[in-house]
Amino acid sequence: MVNTRLKRPDGSQRKMAVIATGELVEKNGRLLAYTAPWFAGPPSDPLPPRDDPDRRTFNLDMVALGWAATFVIFSEPWRVPWIFSGGLV
Repeated sequence: MVNTRLKRPDGSQRKMAVIATGELVEKNGRLLAYTAPWFAGPPSDPLPPRDDPDRRTFNLDMVALGWAATFVIFSEPWRVPWIFSGGLV
């Protein structure tokens, strides 16, 4: 999957993007990020249209193919000030 998704139209290999989430490394030492192909953008490596499957993250593909499970990681309440200011009902 990775080799296929990282291949450019000219046969060379594009880089992989690591897109960090709000908290880069959580308290248990896990990196919270998405990985996806890095499209450079010029005519030789154009960015696919918005709904094109080639723009999906590897995370989403792995869940869709059954190779990964979705785990929701909630923030610690004391780090989210709007919870205590009446923002959450």
